[in-house]
Amino acid sequence: MFKNFLLYFMLFSFSLNADSSLPKIVFMHGFKEEDFLEKKLIELVENYNKKPKAKGQVTLLAGGNYTESFQNLLSRKIHPHIAMVSEYNNLTMHNHPDMYVPIENVLDIKAISFLPVIRDFYSFDGKMVSYPFNCSAPVLYYNKDAFEKAGLPNKAPQTWEDIEAYSNKLVAAGYGGFTFAWPTAYALEHFAVVNNIPFASHHNGFKNPQKARLLLNTPHFIQQLTFLQTQSNRGNFIYAGEKAEDAEQLFLDQKVSILMQGAHRFPLIQGKNPKLKIGVGPYPYKAALVKKPYAVNIGGTSLWIMNIYPKDRTAVADFLTYLSSAEVQAKWHQDTGYLPVTHEAFDLTKKSDFYKNHPVARVGVEQIIRFPQNLPAGIRLPAYEATRKKITDMLGRLFLDNASIEKEISALIQEQ
Repeated sequence: MFKNFLLYFMLFSFSLNADSSLPKIVFMHGFKEEDFLEKKLIELVENYNKKPKAKGQVTLLAGGNYTESFQNLLSRKIHPHIAMVSEYNNLTMHNHPDMYVPIENVLDIKAISFLPVIRDFYSFDGKMVSYPFNCSAPVLYYNKDAFEKAGLPNKAPQTWEDIEAYSNKLVAAGYGGFTFAWPTAYALEHFAVVNNIPFASHHNGFKNPQKARLLLNTPHFIQQLTFLQTQSNRGNFIYAGEKAEDAEQLFLDQKVSILMQGAHRFPLIQGKNPKLKIGVGPYPYKAALVKKPYAVNIGGTSLWIMNIYPKDRTAVADFLTYLSSAEVQAKWHQDTGYLPVTHEAFDLTKKSDFYKNHPVARVGVEQIIRFPQNLPAGIRLPAYEATRKKITDMLGRLFLDNASIEKEISALIQEQ
């Protein structure tokens, strides 16, 4: 109850400072309250509200984490104009057409040059349905001091084979090996796409999502899980569990020297330990499978226009058009580490020499624009949030309890 009071107090506070003659646009987000990202979002919204020709006044509503906010949205307990929805709930949201208005019905999408990987992920049957906002890409962080003391080069391991070789040396020198956040994404989803391996049937669910099924019982996934389980048993790999912050803390506490996590997390990680010398590289591919990596799949969220308040639709469109401007997109990218969603924002950032001093942001972008792509940059399965949780639980049993990989995967596949 107290939390809800704070949420609506925040909403009310924004309203007090707004032009009362303009429509009030409620934007529900899934960032943590008082978090770095929420502060940047507040700044972005305040800048829009100060625009002399703004057609509306946007107020923010913290809906809880991605799961909580989405459940509140589906239950119709909260009625925002704009809702932030995670990528793993993309299909679920699309399957409730009465709840939203496709973005193409509100904005002139052809006038916005979205990066192809991002545009395609948020399109169904060629029609863009939601506005890509905080899109993230996986990267690999490493502890430069630990690498130096273990006799390793000041360069990120590029392949999973490198990960094993580097971890062997790190552990032998008294340092930790590797870990990753978001277990299902980093152990399997990214692994599949970067190595051009189908994660699910029907083109990862993009061609027929309702009939798509997991393909985790195929040799490549069994081999990868066997590899990870072996690395865990050797002490090279420490499984951090399903909380991304726990994986980050292992890295900050120097219990591991390699962390796989989103590029957008760098400001938060470095901010907690400014003295830690952090290097960065792309998410690793498997040299035994491909000669070069394919484009990675994106994570994060998109913004959905809810099918309510039709009189305010012009104001909603004005705000999203503002978000699409090269200057706003470039600043959001540079401030947060999230991907620029348009070519113009990427080009503007390149011209500013930002990437020379911010290699994490550069590596994140390069993985989606400079590599070939075959499979879709994501997964599209029915009720995938629940399925993803089952996969994560399975991974915990594999790495913490040394459970049988074949039995666990077989049980998971049978539940589909």
